[in-house]
Formats: sequence, C-alpha cells, structure tokens
Amino acid sequence: MTTTVNSDRIRARKAHQCDDCGEAIESGTEYVRSAIAGDATVWTWREHPRCADDADRMLRMNWFDSDDWPSQWAFREMQADLPSPHSTEAHV
Repeated sequence: MTTTVNSDRIRARKAHQCDDCGEAIESGTEYVRSAIAGDATVWTWREHPRCADDADRMLRMNWFDSDDWPSQWAFREMQADLPSPHSTEAHV
C-alpha cells in the first residue's frame, strides 16, 4: 500500500519529467512534488498540475488504484477519455 506523505505545488528550478504522462516539466513552471511511501521505501513523484488533478479524478472514479498505477502511455490514453470536470458525465 502506498501513502502520500507530503505534496506541494512548487516552481521547477530545472527541467523534470512528469511521472504521470511522461512529458517534460519545463524549468520555471509550476508542478506538484509529492513524497510517496510504500514497500519500505520513500520516493519523489513529480506531476503537471493538470495531471495531478486528472489522476485524483481517475482514482475517485476507480479507474485504477494507488497500488496499480498505469504506465505513462496508459495514463495519457485514460486522460484523453476523462470527461470534462464540468460535464454531468463526470459526476456519474
């Protein structure tokens, strides 16, 4: 089981890769940095703010769980199928 220990929105001092979608997080842009604990280890997870929000929605919709995270390719595919947060379909 994984647990988010801490999560902050910060500005990138250097380029990173989004752990959700695999795309670049450019230097100078805001991103979400989280400390994740599980399987007797702790690691850093970096996400675009949109990817973090989309991942939270996917988790709430039971598209996957925190112990069975999709690949970056699968995440992008799921992200494309995610209903708009303002549509009535998102509240089903």
